[in-house]
Amino acid sequence: MTLITTNAAIGSQVMERNPARAEWMINKFGDLRVPYEKTIQLENISGGVDGAGVQDANEFSYCYSRRTATGVNETERLPQRNFKVLNPHLYDGALGLQNA
Repeated sequence: MTLITTNAAIGSQVMERNPARAEWMINKFGDLRVPYEKTIQLENISGGVDGAGVQDANEFSYCYSRRTATGVNETERLPQRNFKVLNPHLYDGALGLQNA
């Protein structure tokens, strides 16, 4: 499985299977799947007030790609997913909730 990003510093990264199966996967998928994962480290070189970063320096789009058993490359969903590191001082304890 490959992680493809629009961030030039990250680029495309090969994801690895994590042999430690997560118990929550039983509830979501019905079995203990072996998840793919990749740790991405972003350098904090773009400053900003209170760790907020500068403009779009901490934001990128991504998707997943895999090669099937028959050798065909499949790319996940379009449009791509978006990832943005927000200012930690603005976190209000409502992770995942949207203001309506």
